[in-house]
Amino acid sequence: MLKLPDLSWSHYCELLYISDDSKSDFYEKEAIKASWLVRELKRQISVFHYSRDCCYRMAKLIKRKFLN
Repeated sequence: MLKLPDLSWSHYCELLYISDDSKSDFYEKEAIKASWLVRELKRQISVFHYSRDCCYRMAKLIKRKFLN
């Protein structure tokens, strides 16, 4: 059976505008995991979801390190 791609061509066109490979990979994985439409992917990129997620993860690590 033929497996369809997880994202559409339009998703990948949006991801091509991101010059940082780690950011692009992050958005690709998040879009697949959360089933984002292209519109939602554009919104998440515009509100810096990648940066906010990294800050949140870093804060959790620091908090865990100092509280344990």
